[in-house]
Formats: sequence, C-alpha cells, structure tokens
Amino acid sequence: MVIGILVGELSVMLAGANYQGLAVAIGVAMAVAIVVNFARLVIGQAAVSAILIVTFAEEAGLHRFADALIGAGTALVISQLLFPVRVVAILRRAEADALAEMARMLDDTGRALARDDSTSTEETVDRLGGLSQPIADLTQTRESSRRTVRSSTIRWGDLTPILREDEHVDRLIYLGESCLTLARTTAAMSPDERHRFAPMVCEIAAALDMLAKDLNGHATRQRAVDRALEAARPFGGRPTDDDPLTVSTHLAVLLVATDIMLFAGIDPHDVEGVLQEDIDRPRVARPAAVPWLPWVSWRPQLPLRTRLRTWRARLSDFVSREESRKESSERDRQR
Repeated sequence: MVIGILVGELSVMLAGANYQGLAVAIGVAMAVAIVVNFARLVIGQAAVSAILIVTFAEEAGLHRFADALIGAGTALVISQLLFPVRVVAILRRAEADALAEMARMLDDTGRALARDDSTSTEETVDRLGGLSQPIADLTQTRESSRRTVRSSTIRWGDLTPILREDEHVDRLIYLGESCLTLARTTAAMSPDERHRFAPMVCEIAAALDMLAKDLNGHATRQRAVDRALEAARPFGGRPTDDDPLTVSTHLAVLLVATDIMLFAGIDPHDVEGVLQEDIDRPRVARPAAVPWLPWVSWRPQLPLRTRLRTWRARLSDFVSREESRKESSERDRQR
C-alpha cells in the first residue's frame, strides 16, 4: 500500500491526474512490488492504492504518504514487537491435528479388527488416505514458519526450540507412515490374529489422542509414552512364526512405538535402550515453553524448588566473590 501511495503521488505530481498518469502509476507500482519480491496480494494492493490516489487526488501531496507510513509503522510495532507470531505454538497446533487424525483412524481400525468385519476393515484402510491432508497441512505450516522466522523479530531470540519443533515435525511424518503400515498389516491378518492385535491398536490410538489433546504437557507426554509402550511391548519382539505378514506386523508395532517415543521427546539413546530392553521406563524431556515475545527466554519453566536452589547458588557465589574482593582489597591496603 505504501508503494502504491508513493507512486500515485509522484504520478500526479509529474504526469497529472489523467489516464496516462493512471497507466504509468499502475505499471510502476506493480513493477516495484515485483522487484521487491512481494506476494501477489501486496502487488494487487500497490496497484489499487495507485489507482485510488490518481483517481481521487485533487493535487499532489505527501500527507497521504505520511499517513500510510504511520499506519505501516504501527502495524510493524504491533506485529513484530508487541505480538509476534508464536511459531512453536502454530506448529504444535498443526501437529495436534495430525495426531488426532492418526488416533481416529487407528481407533477405527482397532474396532474393525475386534468386530472381524472384513468390509469395515477395508473401508477403514481406505480412509487412512485421509491422513495425507493433515500431513500436507503440517508440511505447509512448517514452510510458512520458516519464512516467518527469516522475516520477523523471532530470529532475535533463541531459535533452539523452533529447530527442535521442526525436527518433531519430521518425526511426526514418520509416525504417520508407521501407523499406516500397522493398520494395513493388521487388516490383512487372519481372524484370530486380528482379535489379538485389536486391543493393542486401540491402546496406541488412545495414546496418540492423549498427545493430541495436550502437546504442551510434560506429564501428558510421559503418560502417552508409557501407555503406548505397555500396549506394544508384547508385540514388539521377533515373532515365533516366520510368516512374512506376521513379521511385518511386529515390525510395524516396533516402528510405531519408536516413533512415538522420539516424537514425545525421549533421547534417542534411551530409545535404543528401550528397544534392547535395558531401560524399562524412559523419561520424556520437558517440552520447550512457548513465550509471547521472541526475546523472552525459551527455556522450559523449572520447578520452584529447582529455581530456589539456583537462586541460592547464585547468591552464595555472589557473596563469596564479594568477600574475596574485600579481603583482597584489605590485604592491598595493609601492604
């Protein structure tokens, strides 16, 4: 809009408020917006602003341009300094939508396996293609978030939580693929095997639904991981049967459990320990906080006792340094 107003004022000043000036103003405003590499919406706004100025302005003047600069400056202060985009929160909302879709489809699959309804199972597997839409939305949200970080004040702060959340998006995509594999392999098994795997599929769906409802909660992530592992452990080892379909299903269970642990925030070394049965209950790392301002510390909020111990340690260190400084000064005076 500022570009269109400036070009329109210059066109009125140099060419006058006529058709020739209107054509020149539109062409120059759009060309400048394209050179600056603005979006189509901004290019259209520049052209419309130039049209309005040339059409309705009685004489050239910079007061409209000054008003536009004031409005643009106010908008930048509000959008970039006071209320910047919360990238981590946006990514987690997209992640929650994808997790909810995975949970819904796995729950439908588990119920169909329990009913031994072949037609319903096939329909459920077909509906798993609906997972592609939330995954596509998640990928698009991540790309938009990257552009936002490059062009906003968010880059002034600590980018570690944003980069970590970006890694979680990749792990969530892998989790979606693992869920698809699990649903397809269990649906193709024999009736007895379907009944045996049905409760496990429903439990994993419940764990994913738990994650989707509270991604910011550390305790919720821990409970979801515990629930998924408890359901998947009896089916995660190598099966005694050498049937390829059974082996594939057990592998799918192992992949789903692994991807849930990695997405929830468990250290990869601990995940390896769980798979090797060296660790019984892995601990989920506390998720990063989501502050309103980019320059606010991104570190997770520590418990009150931990913060008190940290403050006491800092105070004690400060007091000891002051005492050492006074003693050193006293020795220097005595010398």
